[in-house]
Amino acid sequence: MYWLIVLILLIPFQLFAKNLYVSPTGSDDVSYASNSMQKPWLTPLKGWTEALAGDTVYFLKGTYYINNQVNTRLYGKDGTSNSPIVFTAYKDDIVTFETKISGNSGTNAIPFLIEKDYNIVQNINFVGGSTWFMVGWDTSVDHFLIKNCNAELKMGGDNTGFVYASSHSKYVSVNKCDVKGAGLRSAGIHQNTACIIAFNCVGFQVSECKLGNAPCGIYYKHGQALPDSSEVVLEKNFIYDTDRFSIFLNTSKAIVRNNIMGPNNADLVINEANGGPRGDYNLIYNNLFSSNGLGISHEGNGARYNKIFKNVFRKKLYIYAYSSEPHYTQLDSNIYYSDTACVNNRVYYNLAKWQSYSSQDKNSINYKFNFFDNSKSPYDTAYYAIPNYNNDPKSADTGWAERIIKFNSQPQKTAAVKELSPGISKVNTQIQKDNIQVEFNRLSDFGNAVISVYNIAGKCMSSKNLCLSGNSQTQTATIPLGSRSLASGAYYVQLDLMDSKQNRKNFKLPFFVMK
Repeated sequence: MYWLIVLILLIPFQLFAKNLYVSPTGSDDVSYASNSMQKPWLTPLKGWTEALAGDTVYFLKGTYYINNQVNTRLYGKDGTSNSPIVFTAYKDDIVTFETKISGNSGTNAIPFLIEKDYNIVQNINFVGGSTWFMVGWDTSVDHFLIKNCNAELKMGGDNTGFVYASSHSKYVSVNKCDVKGAGLRSAGIHQNTACIIAFNCVGFQVSECKLGNAPCGIYYKHGQALPDSSEVVLEKNFIYDTDRFSIFLNTSKAIVRNNIMGPNNADLVINEANGGPRGDYNLIYNNLFSSNGLGISHEGNGARYNKIFKNVFRKKLYIYAYSSEPHYTQLDSNIYYSDTACVNNRVYYNLAKWQSYSSQDKNSINYKFNFFDNSKSPYDTAYYAIPNYNNDPKSADTGWAERIIKFNSQPQKTAAVKELSPGISKVNTQIQKDNIQVEFNRLSDFGNAVISVYNIAGKCMSSKNLCLSGNSQTQTATIPLGSRSLASGAYYVQLDLMDSKQNRKNFKLPFFVMK
């Protein structure tokens, strides 16, 4: 009978989660049992203090001024993997948290110290301050997720960022957040200011975020205590306007994939851990470096055995630029825009010489294509190349998200076609789900054409014969792809044309797909 009573007492806490409400016009005198949309609380502090595992705290529209720190070690509860505690805006309400806590350094200036497991924050705007969420400062924290939030930071500081994942935390995730920093070093912002910062955090993940206007985009430091597999994943982010690091990695076996490094960026840098191992065995692939390059820095015993595949680099790589020590970096299937592909041990190599010297980058190419700036995030629009080769290195993961970002959401601005063929004045390419539509204006009297789609390695993906009849100068062709839908990568359309005198002309128009 004793055990039966205990079970009955525990059931309500496990099964009956509650929706709770906070409003700028509410009252913190309302009890947990009485809380409702009609009787909401007033402050975020009250919401964090009262919410139990499985509860959802809804913030009604308006601005909430944070005057005092919310320390969940003192004022908070743990959620569980099956029953997290969720803090979110109510439906489509616009909710803003604005900090009024003074100072830009030290934990006292941080609005939220997250010291409890399985808390989720989503759909809220944050204004002011430098660090908003310090995860695991005094205690160990397992799983914290923040998603679909916007932050406009007003200050920098030593080791600050919108989310700070400490060495006491693990599985901290930032997803689909737009974080705008307070400015660059040239504006007097401390060089260790980041949009997102982490120290020794296992399972740290940043995905589909827009991060910029800060010295550092993602700053991962002091990984010397990490296990051999850090479970760090940085993917599908858009990073712009950084002047120290776009990404800094002091990790082991991290995955950095499918990111777009937008305009005005510093390099991605992989570094050893204070002269010791770490910065090793990271996998960097399917990224576009539209205004920057990559550096692997050697000062001790780390930053070795990194794999760099299928990236587009606007600027050269620095791999042990001032060291003759072996780095064991593996590189292949990259596209280099710069005439100098890599700097190693004070020697500047073009791609051919680098391939010969290092026996790396065997399937990489040097290719000049047009970059153009765009400050939108990658899940708003796509505008850059992400290469994807048939001859993928076996060790590289080729999986992509199913969501297609439409390439034709903007004018393509890709090729000066008149320089490639005197018979063509304009070419437009639109990528559909199962076909490619090609439209071009004729300047010469071509009678027949073969239109083909190739990947960057020269493999034909599909082709179609055309009879160019009639008086229209605008010709349109739909090239079916069937089951061979285009994966993310670099491709080109080739037009093979024949005029009435059997003279042949052809040209290639590069285009890019991102998924």
